Amino acid sequence: MELGPLLVEGLLAVGGRAIVETDGWYVTYVEFPGDVDIFIQRATGILQAISGTEILEFRTRRLAHEDWAETWKRGLAARFITERILVRPSWIAAPTNTAQV
Repeated sequence: MELGPLLVEGLLAVGGRAIVETDGWYVTYVEFPGDVDIFIQRATGILQAISGTEILEFRTRRLAHEDWAETWKRGLAARFITERILVRPSWIAAPTNTAQV
């Protein structure tokens, strides 16, 4: 059986949010645990039990807190899809120049 889906299942089981495969690694984000060593031990046990393998390597790093409910909006803007049809995110005000729309 392929190991990837089992690792994804395990990462979700230990609190992972979304999981992405990058350069052979499965990457996820979790809330910062009170004790990183205990979290790694717990995660290792869960992943080994789910995957049936003991060959696992973890890399961790702490990231600065970001408000992802707002961060994902960066770079999104109103766009004309035709000369007269504008598609815009709900948090961006509609243009007041009605000749444009």
